[in-house]
Amino acid sequence: MGNLSAAALAGAIALTLAACGGIDTGKLEDEVGSDAQKQVDAAGIDATVTSVDCPDDIKSETGEEFDCHVSFSDGTSATASGEVTDGDDGDVEYKFTPD
Repeated sequence: MGNLSAAALAGAIALTLAACGGIDTGKLEDEVGSDAQKQVDAAGIDATVTSVDCPDDIKSETGEEFDCHVSFSDGTSATASGEVTDGDDGDVEYKFTPD
């Protein structure tokens, strides 16, 4: 697991990412990557986000679950496990777990 720890990647994030018929995967990946980088920086870990991969077919339906894979420059990775909390508005929440 390298330098990443559960303490470095903590908390649930709520976002509104509605797109036509589903969740905007590009926006979701941008937000997950940005949030992961902020949390790693705040923990004083010398790593940068190198990639974020989320499913392209997340339905904007309340209760829809998804996982995004986050890779870091130090060779570590994490999973952002999320759920659509309001399908009408495209609201999602996710939390990080180091792999």
